[in-house]
Amino acid sequence: MAALRLKISKEEKMIQFVYLLIFWVIMGTLFCYVCFFNYSLPELRTKYLVLERINQQKNILDEQQKYLIHLDSLNRMLQQYNPSTKQVSFESNINYELDELRRIYDRKKSDPGYKIINQLTFFYSMEFFDKKASWNSTNNSSFLKKNLEDCEIGFQKIQDNLNIKNALSGGVKNK
Repeated sequence: MAALRLKISKEEKMIQFVYLLIFWVIMGTLFCYVCFFNYSLPELRTKYLVLERINQQKNILDEQQKYLIHLDSLNRMLQQYNPSTKQVSFESNINYELDELRRIYDRKKSDPGYKIINQLTFFYSMEFFDKKASWNSTNNSSFLKKNLEDCEIGFQKIQDNLNIKNALSGGVKNK
């Protein structure tokens, strides 16, 4: 057994120690990297996705600012609209603005940010037709009240005439 023993010089021992030390440092660094690395690549991806979504929402908001002109003009027209005066051109302008808002929504139907435009279009069209319907019902009720008053006056006249005839015919029979 003594014959198998190799004698290593101090220089070789020092070189082996340096190699072992370098190997230990590399393996320790690799172990720390694998165990404690925070893997920021997915974070960067999510940051980019969030930034992209924010940019999309900003673009949608910028486009919607352009369309606010139509909404604002439609709102002002509906406030000024009076169905009692026959305003054919005014009604056609209101219908045009409603159609324009519907076209805007149809172009971007897949984007949920444009759903509000469709809902506002529906609301304004309901308001427009409700104004017309309420004016028609008010106008019809006043027309019916006038007819009722005319009927009551006519009924009173006929009833008075019948009372006079009955009184005269009853007075003639008594004599």
